[in-house]
Amino acid sequence: MYYDRAEKVSTIVYQLNDITYLPHYKKVNCFVRPGYGRQHFEEMSAAQLIFAGAKTSTEYLFTRVGGEHGSI
Repeated sequence: MYYDRAEKVSTIVYQLNDITYLPHYKKVNCFVRPGYGRQHFEEMSAAQLIFAGAKTSTEYLFTRVGGEHGSI
């Protein structure tokens, strides 16, 4: 139905220097920070973020394209 709420699922995100890196909407194992696509195009993998000292966290986000939700 038109008024149904969009599904949100528990998703792993990364915190680095007080910036939250979210999973890219379409690319698997790709994380971006706020402003992606307008102010910058920096993409980082989970391994790069962990190596840089990022901490993992969980947020409830909308499902990804193709139904992949929460499993990056």
